Amino acid sequence: ASVCLKDLWSIGNNQAGLSSIESTAAGIYYDNKYLLKGTDLKGVALAQPLLKGVLGFSASMFGSNLFNQKKLGLSYARTFGNISAGLQFNYLNTHISEDYGSKGLFNIEAGLQVKLLKNIILGAHVYNPTRSRLTSYNDERIPSIFKTGISWNLSDKVIICTEVEKNLSVPSVVKIGLEYKLIKQLALRSGFTSNSALASFGFGLNLDQFVIDVASSFHPVLGYSPQISFSYGF
Repeated sequence: ASVCLKDLWSIGNNQAGLSSIESTAAGIYYDNKYLLKGTDLKGVALAQPLLKGVLGFSASMFGSNLFNQKKLGLSYARTFGNISAGLQFNYLNTHISEDYGSKGLFNIEAGLQVKLLKNIILGAHVYNPTRSRLTSYNDERIPSIFKTGISWNLSDKVIICTEVEKNLSVPSVVKIGLEYKLIKQLALRSGFTSNSALASFGFGLNLDQFVIDVASSFHPVLGYSPQISFSYGF
């Protein structure tokens, strides 16, 4: 449940959140679905504040040599009073081995975050609103995904996030996330999504400029999907 959050990883969740970054930041991440070979997602992110707004760059790859999907993104975010807005242009490449080859295309994604009250943020994000076509065979298209949600800072220690995600080709998914700061340097996290009753848990370790985030989701049939990221604020 990330559509309302503001950090470096907004570059993949809701680009509007990049607007809060005040100094150069970079990070890497790794995600493995259900501990299966060939289901790895790995990537890098970079954010650079400008005189007005923040510029971001991201690159990621999912899969193996037999099948993989790559994504390059260039984003820009800026705050206008209580409203933050972000836009990202992507280049996507899908590769299948043997005689199938590769196909590349461009698409966009955009997001908003509105500070309703001092401790409440409303967020919205749309990915691929133009429904970019991957191939004419069977009219195969890149998914179009819409997300909206609210985050509520109950105190300096507790954040609750809720989010609804709608992929045009599948039913809506409801997500709930909770973060509790045990101490200044350590945050504990848990979450739940209505999609296959998926539960998640993890922690964030904030060592001044260096941040480590570790998490895993758990599927009742397929098992664990561990994730880790490292980021540094210069």
